[in-house]
Amino acid sequence: MTPADPLLSIVWLAVIILGRDVALAISAIYYRWISLPPPKTFSRYWDFSLPSAEVKPTTISKYNTALQLALMGLTTAAPVVTAIDLATPLGVMQYVCPRCAVPRSYLDQSIPARTQRISLFGSKC
Repeated sequence: MTPADPLLSIVWLAVIILGRDVALAISAIYYRWISLPPPKTFSRYWDFSLPSAEVKPTTISKYNTALQLALMGLTTAAPVVTAIDLATPLGVMQYVCPRCAVPRSYLDQSIPARTQRISLFGSKC
């Protein structure tokens, strides 16, 4: 294992996690816009007293976020902490996150009825 390997695993992991967050932010902007009652103006867009989309995270999504943060912390700590062998827990986390929790979370979020309620003109959709 070369010294660059831990850095590479941190970079791709950060790209995946931050990419997901950027996608969620873009979808939040989109849902805010389509759920805004007319007239749609820039000032009304930023008026949060107006009803808008309500998104509730699923339980698996919360577990997924916790696992991703734990993996990021363990990946960051592994090269620094030499007193404890973190190779086994890191290997387990690197197996569990991308193969179990992440696909399940993304699948769960792809079912709109389970993750979001859009309020259009005062009615729930």
